[in-house]
Amino acid sequence: MMKGKIFVGRSRELEAMHKALRRGSDDRALLVTGDKGLGKTALLERFWKDVSSSGAPALLLNLGKLSSLRDVKDIPTALVQSLDGSTSALQGRVAAFAQSFGRAAFAAERQDPEEGEELSKEQQLARLWTEVFLQAFPLDKSSPGNPLVYVAMDNLDQIHPSLLTWFLEEFVSQWRENGIDGAFRFLGTSAKWPLDESALRFVEEISSQDPLLVRLEPLSEEECAELARKHGITNVSGADLFTKTKGIPSFLEDELEMHSVTRLPFQSDATEAPSLPKGLTDQQTQWLSRAACLPVLSIEGLTLFYNKKEASEAFNWLRYSSKLTIKMPGRNIGLEEDVRQAALDWFLKKDASAAQAALNRADRFSDFQKRVPVEDERRMLLVLSHFLFFNKKALQVVVGDDVDEYLAMVKQRSSWFVKTGHNYQMLPEYREICLRFRELMGETPGDTKVQEKIAACWQSKKLEALRKKEQLLSGESNLVAELSSIDSQVKALASASEKLLSTGKTNASRNGKGGRHVQIGTSMGFLVLGVFVLALSLGIRDLFSVYHTAAGIFLTLAGVFWPIVKTERALAASANGMDQFTGETQQRVLQFRLNGLKTRRTKTREGLSQMQKESQDLDEILEEPYLLNV
Repeated sequence: MMKGKIFVGRSRELEAMHKALRRGSDDRALLVTGDKGLGKTALLERFWKDVSSSGAPALLLNLGKLSSLRDVKDIPTALVQSLDGSTSALQGRVAAFAQSFGRAAFAAERQDPEEGEELSKEQQLARLWTEVFLQAFPLDKSSPGNPLVYVAMDNLDQIHPSLLTWFLEEFVSQWRENGIDGAFRFLGTSAKWPLDESALRFVEEISSQDPLLVRLEPLSEEECAELARKHGITNVSGADLFTKTKGIPSFLEDELEMHSVTRLPFQSDATEAPSLPKGLTDQQTQWLSRAACLPVLSIEGLTLFYNKKEASEAFNWLRYSSKLTIKMPGRNIGLEEDVRQAALDWFLKKDASAAQAALNRADRFSDFQKRVPVEDERRMLLVLSHFLFFNKKALQVVVGDDVDEYLAMVKQRSSWFVKTGHNYQMLPEYREICLRFRELMGETPGDTKVQEKIAACWQSKKLEALRKKEQLLSGESNLVAELSSIDSQVKALASASEKLLSTGKTNASRNGKGGRHVQIGTSMGFLVLGVFVLALSLGIRDLFSVYHTAAGIFLTLAGVFWPIVKTERALAASANGMDQFTGETQQRVLQFRLNGLKTRRTKTREGLSQMQKESQDLDEILEEPYLLNV
């Protein structure tokens, strides 16, 4: 599978990888396991090829050589050399990054170490890599359209534990500190499972959860036959290949190299070859020879070789030549076996290279037909393959009232599509299939018109999103300023309220001690008693003596000038002269204003959070263009 650069099967595995590691997914790491020779490395390469062909912005850090390294100082250089971009624009930025890092590393080596510097040269170089990388590829949310970074680590079980630990401590930790770890996806392969302790700890650390596992199994008999057919080998069956190789791709490649690469055997001179029907014109002979490359004939299939008008003419001639064709399901027809063989022999002898090219084109067409047997679905999928991302509104601009029919087909073929936060996306593997088929059939004016509509729709959407983004940023700035003002007012009022409350408590404490006051007052008891005794002593002198008169005078005087001790509470008064009622009223007013500001602050924070969410949604929209490079 690697030697011939021909890839077959693994559709379910690729689908799982694309869905798990897409933008917006919570998964960060995926591990491919399987015995040696099953095609783990080839699967990673095909995954990256699908991502690149999809047009989505992405970077690949292919650390396949990490297992051969033994010194941590070689890791930054290996990271630079292994970096690749999915688009030509990103590849240009990768080259610029390599130059920038080289210059920065050279300058750092010539620079004298600062006094008290605790980092080693290897640590400084690792951090320098991250610094220069972020300058070339700012991965934060403030820069829309940033790429995902896929870190591929082949043969993870063979990488030295010290290198894994160093990579975690000096690179992954730096990415987390800079808040960009969400832009990284890790793909690893291992022939061993379970992993060793160091490798398992590495996978758990980067994934922050149980890693996703993809277990590779040998190819099936049908996949063995497909690989042989794509190699041009037709003289061996898939069952025989599976029996000899057990479906292991590396063994299968070796076995296929031992076989002939003839696509279709020539007729031997010892046997009589079927001949073409007599009476055919040159044009009809050409039609028949091209039609023989297709197992099933349709107007769509014949457009591989002719424009639509001539393809219709050829199909109608073949259809109504009952001696040449047989009827097949639907409007399709097929050539009689002996007629097809004779036409192929004629074509191969007439122009072998043209015949081989026609057979290759027909094989690719047939492969797509098998995947999507319904012609209407093929037509809709080809239209959708023009989109990088799409939603109902964008799709309606292109297909008009048929939008519901398209969306129903998308739901029906759920394995071909994935739903992102705002859009649908055709998985890169299937988009690549459609793109190859479009390339096979040739670009038409209809394709150009579709692309123009998509480009115009995205430009309109992009401008609208940027305008809203600008408004949101302005609104966010105003709300942040308002929130800062509210916080200052809340602090001031809280401080004033505390001060007023403290003053009130101090006055209350003073009031609780009170004061003692001595006053000269009248004691009515002594006064009445004294007047009574004095009256008796003066009125009845015979019975009372002068001493009684003196006692009456004393009691009367004591009643008039009796000292009275009173304990009174001092009136509460604040430092600024406010009485207790005024202080309590002021405290209520402050608390009322404070509650109002807190409520306003809560609503402002909610508004700011909503604006930030809308701004993030716009960033995600801008990261999902309908068409590449528009």
